[in-house]
Amino acid sequence: YSLEYLLTKRDINSNQKDIIYKEHWLEHWSACLQATMDDEITFYTYEELLDTVANEASSSINQTWFYLIMLEGTLFRAYTPLGETKDADKHYQKLHYSDQTAFLKSLAKSSGLMDPVFVDRFKKTYQKTINKLSGKMQKVALGAVSVVAISAAAAATAGIFAGPVAVALFGSNFAGVTGAALTSACLAMAGGGAIAVGGVVAIVGGGALLGAAGGGAAVSTVSILAKSMPSFALSQAAKLEVVLKEIILNAQKDVQSAQAVMENLRREIHKLQREIEKLKKEDEEKKDTIKNMKKTLNYLQKSYQDMAVFKSSYEIGAEYEGEE
Repeated sequence: YSLEYLLTKRDINSNQKDIIYKEHWLEHWSACLQATMDDEITFYTYEELLDTVANEASSSINQTWFYLIMLEGTLFRAYTPLGETKDADKHYQKLHYSDQTAFLKSLAKSSGLMDPVFVDRFKKTYQKTINKLSGKMQKVALGAVSVVAISAAAAATAGIFAGPVAVALFGSNFAGVTGAALTSACLAMAGGGAIAVGGVVAIVGGGALLGAAGGGAAVSTVSILAKSMPSFALSQAAKLEVVLKEIILNAQKDVQSAQAVMENLRREIHKLQREIEKLKKEDEEKKDTIKNMKKTLNYLQKSYQDMAVFKSSYEIGAEYEGEE
């Protein structure tokens, strides 16, 4: 969250157009996150962030965690809807967020934990994957899918972010948060990519598709995304592909973890298939829900197949020079 806060502050300082709305968004976004935390959030300065990263790295077996944070920073787009008011969300959608690639590369280089070239690779692989999974040939602007996905979530607020569902998606910190505060907090986390908070593994790097969101909640997060937010599921599937290809295999060279990711995804795909078949038999009136679920299933199946091909090529030593 400190990285995303810094990225937004840099955008505001570099382009003062619409500064009032930009500052208001940052203030409200910060407050939304704070509403779900037991302890007060402290947003680090750049120097403090580097020190914290260095301290964490000294006790870590590998740097996967840092790559995941940098991936979220690369795909992060400020000024997504927060469910505050319709008028405010309309203003937010019109705000321009400047490209932060140079800053992210500088952070990667200063940390000494990641080759700055991975920032470009994250962007390129994500964009190509979004196009491939969605069946669209034209180039999709980075972050556009996430903005559309969060906007769809805002439209579905009444049902999708009901208390138990919010807890399943984002963790137990959302228990007891209700109404508009619940909506805004969920949109703030979903738009910024959720991070591990208080021991709860939340959505990051497509983890929701592996059943990792909400700390192993009984409600399937894939089912939740499939029923009401297939566009958000698409963005998560694309993130997961980036994680497997660029972070787990190309950076960490960890074939065993790649296999574990794919096995978990395969299980979630089978669960979704069974649920779709069950709904077909139980209630023919749920056509829209089934349609959404089939769309999500299609994204996940394509993603799994794409990852399987990549992993196979990696294992036989095929040279990989980034997504062409």
